[in-house]
Amino acid sequence: MKSKNKLIVFEGIDGVGKTTIALELKKVFKREGLPVIFYEDYEQKHPGFNALKPLVKTIPVTGSHLFYLASAIYKSQVIKKLLKKHWVICDRYFYSSIAHHKARGSNLKMGRLKDLLKPDYAFLLTLDETTRQKRVKQKEKITKSDLVFKKQRSFPCRMENFLKKMDLINIDNSTSIKETVTKISSLIL
Repeated sequence: MKSKNKLIVFEGIDGVGKTTIALELKKVFKREGLPVIFYEDYEQKHPGFNALKPLVKTIPVTGSHLFYLASAIYKSQVIKKLLKKHWVICDRYFYSSIAHHKARGSNLKMGRLKDLLKPDYAFLLTLDETTRQKRVKQKEKITKSDLVFKKQRSFPCRMENFLKKMDLINIDNSTSIKETVTKISSLIL
């Protein structure tokens, strides 16, 4: 009997290793013979809402929040189609959008979000700040938000606190990447 394809989502503040862990997990799944797609690879070929993201940075927080909600609904519909043939690994889904905008002060009520596909596994990656900053400096492309220190009341701290209130599986990524991927894959496979 064929098992159902799964949606695995990684959430967290910038620089905690979401992309690295997602890509390493994709390799594990491929070795297991699972048909797997990293959603961001698919999205590069089919940009959808992402083509508008540069324009969204100039609008007020509530407008940005609505845009990202619409983007998440679109992404959810695409993922539903992809799941017919593949496992899907996603670097950020709707949880980060909600936390990001709440941390920016949006008071938009999201309701039940019934139109969004719920992931089979949604992980919140956390990392001690010293390790996060060390890993950020090793990245090929460093963004401004990667460099913002997570200290009390900072944007990264507020965002992570909102994410911690959501129904996510918290994974401390302070150990080695290999250990984190092993821990996650043992929960899934």
